[in-house]
Amino acid sequence: MISIKENVNRISLGSIAAIITIVTSGIFLYDYYQTKRLKDLTGKWDIVFYIDESTYTPYIGKNTTNRIFFTQEVDKLKAEGEMIEVDKNEIPSADHIPINLQGKLEKNKIQILFQQDGAKRKTAGELHATISEDGNKMEGVFSCTAASSSGRIVGLRLNSK
Repeated sequence: MISIKENVNRISLGSIAAIITIVTSGIFLYDYYQTKRLKDLTGKWDIVFYIDESTYTPYIGKNTTNRIFFTQEVDKLKAEGEMIEVDKNEIPSADHIPINLQGKLEKNKIQILFQQDGAKRKTAGELHATISEDGNKMEGVFSCTAASSSGRIVGLRLNSK
């Protein structure tokens, strides 16, 4: 014959096991749906940097276009590319300036650190942007060490998904 105390212990252990299962399932589902909600930025992009402020006056008002190739692993972003235009004018391929980026995607926002290997020195910077609903456009701001330049960015995906 099972005592009342043993019955209470069995019920308690069963309840605890059920609660643990429910909580674990909830965490799994939350993580799964958060990952599914992330935009996939993988592919080729043109990102235009509009220089609005700089300690070097000739930079102000200029823009540079960088052709970027993003790879993405869940919320982690990596990219390589090169500057291909200045003020919408193509520059010779021998003068293209390499750029490397890495950062993070959170919902529809990205935070990226970048490094550009200029002819005279390396430049470091960061950009923050919002991704469009369809995942094919980004808009935001940047700042970098090249003459303390900063401004706006607009990026367009070249291979629409």
